[in-house]
Amino acid sequence: MAKDLRREEAPIATALRPRRRSGPIFLLGLGSGLYLVLVAMLLWSLAFPAKPGVAPQITTLRQLNATRPGVLRLAVAGENLSPDTRLSLVRDSGGQRAVLANLPTYGLARDLILAGDYGLVANSYRGVQTVSFKDPERPRIIASLNLPGRAWGLSASGTTLLVAAMNAGIHLVDIQDPANPELLGTITTSSPALHACGENNLVYVLTTDRTLRIYDIRDPSSPALLSQTALPNIPWHGIKVGHRFLISCGKSGLVVVDIENPRHPRLGQRLALPGGASSMTTVGTLGYVAASSGGLQVIDLAPPGRIRVLSYLASPVRSFKVEVRGTQAYLAAGENGLQIIDVADPRRPFLRHAIDSPGNATAVALINKVALLASGVSGLEVIDLDQLPELTRTPLLKFDERIRRIRAGQELVFLAAGEAGLVILDNVVDTPPRIVGTIDTPGICQDMAISGNLVYLADGSGGILVIAVDDPIHPQRVGQVASSDPVTSLALAGGLLLATETSGEFQVYSLRNPQQPLLLGHLLLPGPARDITSTGTHAYLAVGKEGLVVIDLSDPRSPRLAGQLQSPWPQSELPNSNANQVLLHGSMAYIAHGSAGVKIVDVSEPANPRLIGQIENLGAAFALTAHDDLLYVADLENDVHAFDISNPARPLEVALLPTQTRIRTVAFTEGRLLAVGSGSGISLLPEPILGEQWGKTRQGERVFEVRKPVQAGEYTVRLFNGWGFDKRAGIALMNGKE
Repeated sequence: MAKDLRREEAPIATALRPRRRSGPIFLLGLGSGLYLVLVAMLLWSLAFPAKPGVAPQITTLRQLNATRPGVLRLAVAGENLSPDTRLSLVRDSGGQRAVLANLPTYGLARDLILAGDYGLVANSYRGVQTVSFKDPERPRIIASLNLPGRAWGLSASGTTLLVAAMNAGIHLVDIQDPANPELLGTITTSSPALHACGENNLVYVLTTDRTLRIYDIRDPSSPALLSQTALPNIPWHGIKVGHRFLISCGKSGLVVVDIENPRHPRLGQRLALPGGASSMTTVGTLGYVAASSGGLQVIDLAPPGRIRVLSYLASPVRSFKVEVRGTQAYLAAGENGLQIIDVADPRRPFLRHAIDSPGNATAVALINKVALLASGVSGLEVIDLDQLPELTRTPLLKFDERIRRIRAGQELVFLAAGEAGLVILDNVVDTPPRIVGTIDTPGICQDMAISGNLVYLADGSGGILVIAVDDPIHPQRVGQVASSDPVTSLALAGGLLLATETSGEFQVYSLRNPQQPLLLGHLLLPGPARDITSTGTHAYLAVGKEGLVVIDLSDPRSPRLAGQLQSPWPQSELPNSNANQVLLHGSMAYIAHGSAGVKIVDVSEPANPRLIGQIENLGAAFALTAHDDLLYVADLENDVHAFDISNPARPLEVALLPTQTRIRTVAFTEGRLLAVGSGSGISLLPEPILGEQWGKTRQGERVFEVRKPVQAGEYTVRLFNGWGFDKRAGIALMNGKE
């Protein structure tokens, strides 16, 4: 009996692990019915293979009425929506709902001024166009005046329009009836004309040969040249203030010319501006300058002869023109569209709203409750000022130097600002960061570590500096440690200060005397470290092409190599894949590996770091920060990515946070994500809000619930799973309380 049982068991065991020759024979032994079923299943799988994972697709999306305060629910219909599909929200700043209309001008809309209910547009080689805005949602071109040359800039003197037409000089156009403009005459200039303005039969002309020319146009058909004045740089714009003519001269700033006697003008004060000057407008004794390198500068024009800069709000790209109404300045900010700046306190302007533009915004004008924006090849945009979005992302401060590192304390934010030393910002919630103090350093400030009111600086060839910031307005150097090679990175480990040098040396200092670190021990690393962090008795270093290095600090006088996880990518196969930064989050280390993405390493056993996952398909992962279970990756080539790392082995991208420049370092503080770009300043980025599936509607839509507070506004809604995502931008949401 036992023998027969063993004989019957054999075919079953073989069927589970069939051999090539005997398998079918044993299967037949199970009976022809089972055999036919298995064959049918095999043929079905070959004919209809299982689909690989697919990304969700959104067909419709709507907000459901709130069932309880503070909870937002969205109903989504679409394809490939499975139980593991999740949702994220990111606050938009583009403000597309505020755009009432877009009017193609079939040219290059370069400048714009108002004449009653009409707008006059300098449209490059198509001359000047008259646009009716009586119905702001349906603007229309009602007249065109073709002119010689390239219409570049506009200004009005009474009922005469002055058109700067580059090589064709200045055209004088009668706009007494804007619907029927007529050419009166032309001022011929020997160099291309960039700008003109007029008053009392006098016209002030700025040309590319760095000259101010003044003409008498009492006879428009025969303008008379009164004087010529050489300028220090190419003049882009000018404005008459009393008997002074203030000229925006690009990087040379403002130049003041005394024009009390138009036949004998005199050069006056020159005011260097940190952002240069593209154009200027005035309100009372204040001047508002669109910075040629980006942003807005506020100038005190009183008393004459001693004008001075009151404030500078920087932006990363060139600004062209500014208009002021009440306590708001409206800035045509080139590629950044329209920026609306609060200037109630002219010493501390801040960006309140931003509207993206499809073109290059070069001029702005205000009429009733709308703003008109000249956007180059995209024509004109009409923007409803009652529908402006709350700002979620924008550069707030600009620095000429490349920021190496940003660290956040409880009330202050610290920037390692290269040759500019240490920059200190306030960290007040719900207000834009502002500079409160700076201190120059002898070297190039690379990194820092913060301990209470002391900041330790890795100052390159300047060694390690100890800065007291108990008075952040006046930081003081209170200690210094010389180094044989430039210091590149720092970290704290209990009562120890850890440092690395370009030579590859790792150093451990005692902070028994916090103002005078004392060297305890050192270790030569496999290569120069780019970043360092620590937890417990171990330090974790990003060591370029050597990957992750773990140091045992249990004996600070004799640190030793505990473990290493080298980069699996040869530089020949993946150039620029060095380990740039290491971030500890729980028992995981996340390493930014440049073109190789992000490596995720289990360091629960420091001596045996294990690679458990990675994030690929990034341009160049350069910097990292984390908050809750979200990892933020600064990609030098493609904005800032946010990943859900609640399961570190399977990170999911939940959002892409657009930026206006290449981000080099990021930090999370006080519920805000701070990002610093290459020479473009510090930005606030929105934090993604995640939602989970809650159920279904009667119509079969999947319902996603968001339990975190959501402010009313426009959002990008993203559905995602492990295979991809779909998104919808500009979705208007209530805050869940209605």
